[in-house]
Amino acid sequence: MKKIIFFIFLFILVTFFASPVFSQDYDSDFNKNNIISDYQMFDYNSMNQTQIQQFLQSKNSYLANYSTEDFEGIVKPASQIIYEAALRYRVNPKYILVTLQKEQSLIQWEGTPPQKRLDWACGYGVCDSCSMADEKIQKYKGFGKQIDNTAGAMRFYYDNANVYGFIKKSNTQIEIDGEVLVPINQATANLYTYTPHIRGNYTFWRVWQRYFGDPLSGSRESIASISTEYMLQIIGSAESEVSAKEGELASYWVEYLNIGTATWTNEDLKKLYLIDTKYKTKIPIISKTSTFTADDATRSDIKVYSQRQSVAPGEVLRITVTEPSTYEGIKSYSYMLVYDGRGWFTDSDINFNVKTQFRYEGSYQGGVPEQMEPLKKYTMKIKYKNTGISTWTKADVKMKYITPDGKEGYASMVQSSVSPNKTAEFIITDTPKSVGARAYEFSLYKQVDKTKMNKFPSGDYKANTNVSVKLGAQLISHDIPKTMLPSETKTITVKFKNAGTEKWDKNLVLRAYDKISPFTRSIFKGSDWESSYAVKTIKGTVNSGEEYIATFDIKAPKKVGKYPFYLQLEWGKGYKEIIIDDVMSKKFIIDVTKESVATQTNSANTQSDSTKTKLAQGISIDRPLTMSPGEARTVTLILKNSGTEKWDYRYVLRGYKTLNPFSGSNFRDSSWISAMAIDKVRATVNPGEKYAFTFKIKAPTTPGMYKLYLQFEYGSKYEEIAIDGEETKEYPIEVK
Repeated sequence: MKKIIFFIFLFILVTFFASPVFSQDYDSDFNKNNIISDYQMFDYNSMNQTQIQQFLQSKNSYLANYSTEDFEGIVKPASQIIYEAALRYRVNPKYILVTLQKEQSLIQWEGTPPQKRLDWACGYGVCDSCSMADEKIQKYKGFGKQIDNTAGAMRFYYDNANVYGFIKKSNTQIEIDGEVLVPINQATANLYTYTPHIRGNYTFWRVWQRYFGDPLSGSRESIASISTEYMLQIIGSAESEVSAKEGELASYWVEYLNIGTATWTNEDLKKLYLIDTKYKTKIPIISKTSTFTADDATRSDIKVYSQRQSVAPGEVLRITVTEPSTYEGIKSYSYMLVYDGRGWFTDSDINFNVKTQFRYEGSYQGGVPEQMEPLKKYTMKIKYKNTGISTWTKADVKMKYITPDGKEGYASMVQSSVSPNKTAEFIITDTPKSVGARAYEFSLYKQVDKTKMNKFPSGDYKANTNVSVKLGAQLISHDIPKTMLPSETKTITVKFKNAGTEKWDKNLVLRAYDKISPFTRSIFKGSDWESSYAVKTIKGTVNSGEEYIATFDIKAPKKVGKYPFYLQLEWGKGYKEIIIDDVMSKKFIIDVTKESVATQTNSANTQSDSTKTKLAQGISIDRPLTMSPGEARTVTLILKNSGTEKWDYRYVLRGYKTLNPFSGSNFRDSSWISAMAIDKVRATVNPGEKYAFTFKIKAPTTPGMYKLYLQFEYGSKYEEIAIDGEETKEYPIEVK
């Protein structure tokens, strides 16, 4: 007896020529959990070789006169190969015969079947992702080997169900085609192990009914539980996707084999036709008692009539469907075969797509880098493949682009012409200004005349990239004063966060300047600075995400006036500028002014109103980086009163779309006080205390990159209150 240890390596076995049907409509008698009894599966003495031969002859089967090598290479008649395999593995020969029809239609094939159907007669070894040419499955090729393996599989599964995990087991939940099933016997579990699809096993159940009666019967002499008069099997079809040039028709063909007992009569050429599967709710499935006659409304929707006057058992009906190309690009169609007077044939569904080959269409091929750095200019070659049937020329094909910052434009091809299946290039430039996700939008247009352009039916693409920095910083807080006295020295504390991906060490230096173009040393140089320009060198290491505090002195000049004070972080001997909050230099203005009379005469440890300060420190904000179009989100912004004045209802948080001129925010929610006023302070906030603004923002309905500008303002004159030394906080948010 042949060893069958190879079964442990073959986990998924499926139909090689899978019929293109997807409907989940089955005969009412079909029980997915109980397809065949153990008795019927393993009744190996149900037919002798003579009876098998007579069965093949009664079906006018090609196999009745077919001889070939068995699994050992000995030439024998097909009936003998089937009979001996049944005895060898104690499996019902009826199972083998039904499998031959279910997999390759070999019992009732009209004429001589293709060699590949004989070579893979039982579909053994060919999985969903396998190819006939795969070297790993060639050992299963050949009619004799297929018969031996399919019979051996049933016995192996039955004897080893509790040994190997890949074998599906009776009374155990399994998932098939997204449904949870519980086979009530091992024979049914075996079928799902061999063919893990409901549709294939439904076909097996129907073919068994036609040939041998009810597969759940406890006796050899049984009758079918369903009507076997009108049964069919799809034995061939066109590819599921057919193409047509713009303005032309696409053709799809299907071949139906009559495996029932009745002839389909169609003398007036009006009884057999294809109709949309949406009629399954109006037309009955063919059964023992079904009746149906199409009315005028139904007939108006018939897609195509058969031109055959009759189709006898064993004959093949071929029908061709034509569909127009559409501007949708790809359109799906689904039809079923109806026998007027009876109903629609189960297993007759065809599903296919018509793909239109347009004169002008394209496919994005790349060009936007996966990673970008802020404040760096990028020249991008956007590539598009010409997937249409017409040649593009530089004069008539344009690429429209929209940058994440809202800039729109059109770019012409680099090439003078690009033929079908070749690639065109379009050049654009952009400089990202902030870190985070960015999305560029592209589409193609055909220039019709000087004033009109038509958009391509395909080619729209959103290219996503990410802007990040290896070396970057975020200014968390500082106490740089807005005013100083002449020659006054103050100790300053500045807190940075490592917002890059690389750690900081002694190569990173905090520098200060009076001007940055050209660089000149700062007029506020303190005595503890390391040099005229270098304020402090980073001590130790600061990992990504960690914070670092720099403390140093600044000394005001003797002369009164307003002076700029620039802070920069620079790396290494090349003085590489490190981005701080999306800029290379943080600019502060310090007003050097003489003491007021009130300050000079102050003797009660009180401050006059003229020296009180209105300042805020940002503690946290949980704003989103991305939002869906039209989505509303709740945001909490926590500010600390870092000034010397109390906050009250006159302090207002405002949101803007642009700052020059000020305009209503893209993210305004109906809960805001006004178009630009988000909310006001609703309690008294003393110096040193914190206050939380909780408010909603609503995203625009059009995808894109937007900015939310927040300002903290005081009084009717909208005095801007600095948050962390900045009068405006800018937050980019991508809507996608």
